[in-house]
Amino acid sequence: MEASSIAHLPSTVTPSYNAAVDLQTRVTLMLGIRDGNPRAWDEFCRLYQPMVRLYVVRFRIDENNADDLVQEVFAKLHAQLPRFDLDHGKGKFRGWLRSVTDNTVRDWLKSKQRQQRRVGAIDAHDLEQQFAHTDSQEQHRQLEWRRAVLDIVVRQVREEFKDRAKVFACFEQLTLQNRPARDVAADLKINTPNTVYVYSHRVLKRVRELCEGYDEEMGEFPATSTRQ
Repeated sequence: MEASSIAHLPSTVTPSYNAAVDLQTRVTLMLGIRDGNPRAWDEFCRLYQPMVRLYVVRFRIDENNADDLVQEVFAKLHAQLPRFDLDHGKGKFRGWLRSVTDNTVRDWLKSKQRQQRRVGAIDAHDLEQQFAHTDSQEQHRQLEWRRAVLDIVVRQVREEFKDRAKVFACFEQLTLQNRPARDVAADLKINTPNTVYVYSHRVLKRVRELCEGYDEEMGEFPATSTRQ
């Protein structure tokens, strides 16, 4: 990586997998970055680097290469953010962020393939196919991006509900694991299945709020179970 790229990245800010970002936070940070506020850029990196990294490693890219890739992605984001149009169109931020990430992986692969056939645990050609410009691979990458977003958001919400573990467990078992409400109630020693739905909805509301920070909709993820 070029030294000029590294210089764009904060050296003292540690990305946090538990730091939550909602829609208002995202907009405020991007406006701050456009105004040249270095603290806004540091916070943007702290909040979004973990999610981008989760996406990259879903393609079995090893840890060291993933770290290099994420730094390169954020160097490019730093250069492009001042020109990004904040019209708040649904999916625009998400599409832009993933496009920069995908293109960075493609450029990185081209350089790697001139040196070796394997990239960590995966064949370089196989990885190149996963980032090909085809409808099927585009759909696959969209799905992996959503999974990365859900992964990071669930981690964040779990942390927020750490003092209300039973409430979060209702969401986890009912919504994510698709278990019947009556079984969840029995396992968690909750009086009625209806209480399970109430608790799950409470967590789901927060998950939806944080998904907006990544320009995703919870409706694109598994829906709450309706089984009794």
